[in-house]
Amino acid sequence: MKSYVSLLGALPVCSVFPAVAQETSTIDVNTDIDVVAVYEKYVEDGYGDVTIYRRLANGYYFRNDYLKAKRYFETWFEVEPPTKTAAHRYRQTLKALQLPLKNNKYLVAFREQN
Repeated sequence: MKSYVSLLGALPVCSVFPAVAQETSTIDVNTDIDVVAVYEKYVEDGYGDVTIYRRLANGYYFRNDYLKAKRYFETWFEVEPPTKTAAHRYRQTLKALQLPLKNNKYLVAFREQN
């Protein structure tokens, strides 16, 4: 009986430690750093490549910054032909900017490719 009383007394103490441990904050490098800004600086320094252009285009697209997304989609498409998903996002970007889709050289090249 005495052991049950001591276990019941220890129960509140044991339940407090996990709550306190969860309150401590840690820095998550993947969410606390603006990766798009890092890539932007990388391109400004002259080190851009296809992967960086793709990430910047998609990053700005999902942030609804369509003017910058258009710039990087076009830079990307100058180096590599667009994929189906990229062409769709580029088309949506042009629609958001209210630019004509007809006779766009990147979309025409995509249609001819497929």
